[in-house]
Amino acid sequence: MNVYERQRRIAERTKRIVSDSRLYKLAGNAVTVNVIFEIGKIIKKVNDKN
Repeated sequence: MNVYERQRRIAERTKRIVSDSRLYKLAGNAVTVNVIFEIGKIIKKVNDKN
C-alpha cells in the first residue's frame, strides 16, 4: 500500500466521525514546511522570469 492509498483510507475513516468543515480545517493545518518551501521556490522562478 502506497502513501496515497493509506492517506485515502485514513480520510475515509475520519469522515465518519468528523464533520466536513472540521476535516477541511484539519487538512489545512497539515501543510508542512517542505511544501511551503517548494511552493516558494516555484513562485520565485515565476517572478524571476518576469
